[in-house]
Amino acid sequence: MLEDFGAELIINRLEAAGYEAYYVGGCVRNYLLGKPIDDYDITTSATPQAVCDLFKDLEFFTQGIKHGTVSLVINGAVYEVTTFRTDGLYSDSRHPNKVSFCSTLSEDLSRRDFTVNAIAFNKNKGFIDDFNGIYDIKHSILRCVGDADRRFSEDGLRILRALRFASVYSLEIEEKTKSAILSKAYLLKNISAERINSELTKTILGGNALTVLTEYKQVLFIIIPQLQTVEEVDFYFSWLANCPFKAELRFAALVYSCKNHFKEICDLLRFSNFSKNLIKKLIDYHGVRLSAKPYLKRLLAIFGDQISEFFDFEEAFALTLNDKDALNEISQARASVCEILQNNECFTLTQLAVDGNDLMSLGYNGAQISKALYLLLDAVINERVSNDKILLLDFLNENNG
Repeated sequence: MLEDFGAELIINRLEAAGYEAYYVGGCVRNYLLGKPIDDYDITTSATPQAVCDLFKDLEFFTQGIKHGTVSLVINGAVYEVTTFRTDGLYSDSRHPNKVSFCSTLSEDLSRRDFTVNAIAFNKNKGFIDDFNGIYDIKHSILRCVGDADRRFSEDGLRILRALRFASVYSLEIEEKTKSAILSKAYLLKNISAERINSELTKTILGGNALTVLTEYKQVLFIIIPQLQTVEEVDFYFSWLANCPFKAELRFAALVYSCKNHFKEICDLLRFSNFSKNLIKKLIDYHGVRLSAKPYLKRLLAIFGDQISEFFDFEEAFALTLNDKDALNEISQARASVCEILQNNECFTLTQLAVDGNDLMSLGYNGAQISKALYLLLDAVINERVSNDKILLLDFLNENNG
């Protein structure tokens, strides 16, 4: 049974005071899908002020009160309690110009995006399912509540939410909803980059990402227009799907074909610096030689703790091509890297047996020190000299001309 201590406390207190209160939205959906529940949202007939008065003994926040939401804190968890409401016009294709409180749960559920999100529940009344969301969940269908064109016109982000749900929960988008997605995809141009990045990231991390991206590539072209001119774009979707469930790897596969426009895409999607740096390295070093130890040491110096992500990315590419020789080479490279690390072999300046102070004592200064250290590191990596202080200084003396 759908039950949470904090949510039950809230619902029971609201009902004891004469109000209606229900679990609603994602927690009900995920319960019926057998998926983990991240948070619990509650809808109620109580006004926001009534909620504040009734729970004044608890910590609460009212940032969302203009939309009817009071956030209650119980045992460190946050519960959003929202008054039954209907939404007014959406002049910006994202937010309602105003919201109006209403008296019935049915009115509240009718404003929601998809039938799977328009199911309410409490222990006394069971499931309230005015729009057949339970049927759609049982049959793996994603369907808009009411008119699909209207739902997406109200909020363009719902287009990406639809793709995300289809990808993460392996739902089939029904025909009217699909048609509305394709006809209203242009509305995504009005959505902030941060929101698009968040929804797109969740979409490509879904188990059904390949099917969704392939079927709705026209939507993706609105988000990343550089992909429109890519030949065989489906290959890159397959590469993405063969990557582990890590956003940077999957984004690197997705935009690899547009690597000459990488900066534009980063600006478009507002990647974090961490993600941008890793994606760029994966793209820049894709396809490098893996058969010789010096190359692997250089890759270790570049990727550090992220070296396994590099190998995962290369392996996904080889899987997409069904290249067994490449897969074998990657497997051997992984083993060689483990050996390098276990033997503490030198591949960075910090591991070098000679440092700047040693060179300063020999009369080196400024740029000379950096140049000499990289000369020695290169020699060690290429096994021209052992990583021993005396041998390194002798090597430097012999090669200083």
